[in-house]
Amino acid sequence: MTTAAQPRTVSARYDATTATVAPLAPARERLLSLDVFRGITIAGMLLVNDPGTWGAIFPPLEHAEWNGWTPTDLIFPFFLFIVGITTHLSLSARRARGDDDSALVKQILRRGIIIYLLGFAMAMFPFYQWGTIQSLPNATAWDRIIYRIEHVRLLGVLPRIAIVYICAGLLTLKTNLKQQIVIIATLLFGYWFAMTLIPVPGEHEIGGLLLHTHDRNLAAYLDRLILGTNHTWTGSVTFDPEGPFSTLPAIATAMLGVIAGTWDRAQGQAAARSHQWSLCRRLAGDGPRADVELVVPYQQESLDELLRDVHRRYGGSDAGDDHVDRRQLQREVVDEAVRGLRGESDRGVRRIRGDGETDLHALARHL
Repeated sequence: MTTAAQPRTVSARYDATTATVAPLAPARERLLSLDVFRGITIAGMLLVNDPGTWGAIFPPLEHAEWNGWTPTDLIFPFFLFIVGITTHLSLSARRARGDDDSALVKQILRRGIIIYLLGFAMAMFPFYQWGTIQSLPNATAWDRIIYRIEHVRLLGVLPRIAIVYICAGLLTLKTNLKQQIVIIATLLFGYWFAMTLIPVPGEHEIGGLLLHTHDRNLAAYLDRLILGTNHTWTGSVTFDPEGPFSTLPAIATAMLGVIAGTWDRAQGQAAARSHQWSLCRRLAGDGPRADVELVVPYQQESLDELLRDVHRRYGGSDAGDDHVDRRQLQREVVDEAVRGLRGESDRGVRRIRGDGETDLHALARHL
């Protein structure tokens, strides 16, 4: 006479009061490739800003005088590219936490305004015009303050980053990938066509014949028209390197970073999806396991789909009786992981034992 083994009972509901260890604090994931790229860019910025002596600079550490470019000219575009990547990652993370569009718009505008005001404060510093003012030989202290305000540079590095961040953030929030590609192409080709084909007012020539000059092209004309000569770059009163019109291709640079962030996230989701399915296939092995460890990277949009797929693939009614317990275990393991990980952290581990005991762990020992 044989006695059939009783199936193990697995809890289908996670009760935090029965957990044997306290939940771990959410750990913020870092994108290693982005950290390395950002570190290299910052190191390059420090090098070109402090080359040792300004009397004998290694040529690659100087900006191109006008035509062409040097490695130094790549530093700022690299920063804008990084802004695009981090913008996408930040907005995606906040959306996953449940923030609506209005909250995200407020965050974008608040950060952009703060960055601009920091740049404006740096341009205003020391908030007082020192030295001799030719137009005011007997300037009082108040005259010097007013003069500083009337001649402060309105744009610059931080203001451009602020404007680019606001534009890239709002575009990321309101557009999809195809629309972003169209926007990038429009900005770059539109800027190219405008700079080469539109006649520059007062010059009687199209812009393409004036690209070799830094103060007679269309961008320089718009700098003077919009900013005025008192609020442009202090090194020149005829153009601004971070002027309003040349900010358009800078926005495109940040949007390229957004697309890179989108691609990186998609690759991460694909890897997580493959990982989830490999774990589900392990659960479909011979007989239920007495000790199963499941890792589900928190991807809000894919967890429900994963659960449905597991039910559809392993929940058919034509399987034999000897598979019933295994299917039940698979369903309850995924259910438990979804409940435990939803809203807790970007990455977590739910360990589910055959006897119904549950734990929260930081490492997956069976990967």
